[in-house]
Amino acid sequence: MSSVVVGNERLLWILFATACVLSNLSLYQRLNSLPRPPSVFHGARGPHPEGSCWCGSADKYCLCTPSLAVDIILAVDGPDPDDIYLVRRVDTGSLATTGGFVEVGESAETAAVREIHEETGVAVAEKDLKLVGFYSDPRRDLRRHSASVAYSVTIPADAHLRAGDDARGIVHASLKDTIEKDSILMFADHKIILKDYARIVGVDVAQHIP
Repeated sequence: MSSVVVGNERLLWILFATACVLSNLSLYQRLNSLPRPPSVFHGARGPHPEGSCWCGSADKYCLCTPSLAVDIILAVDGPDPDDIYLVRRVDTGSLATTGGFVEVGESAETAAVREIHEETGVAVAEKDLKLVGFYSDPRRDLRRHSASVAYSVTIPADAHLRAGDDARGIVHASLKDTIEKDSILMFADHKIILKDYARIVGVDVAQHIP
């Protein structure tokens, strides 16, 4: 077989593959341009751990899933990994990591960046987030069934933090003391998240803490 024939066959395959890609892309764009069927939110905040339930008004199909949240540990830039920022919540007065629920259309990383800015006024980049863990115990949040993606991010030592949104105040804290002292009350399972983070950064904490 001559090199000309081989070259023509290769060109035909390239043209065919390109046509397939463009066709699929066009279909994807058309599907995403279609109006989404309206849906009604049926979730609730209360004494029972409900998740989020959305029911389509057209097909009447309901899907109930845990609410997805993000929790972010703010590490102070410097030599001591024990140095962190926490927020004091408006609703309970307890200490907590920065965070909140992921909104529809957001990635967990985008939600984390948004929540940090809303609660502390500090802007961070998604690329600077470091995964700590995923927390999905149905009992972790008594308000509703939720699962949370936890991150850490380093904040400049001279950053000017200001409390906003769900945060009543910003607290400059010791990671070790926050975990070990029973007198320090934290929201939901945030002490567990902090303990996992302490293990990652090499801060020794008492082993009896669950």
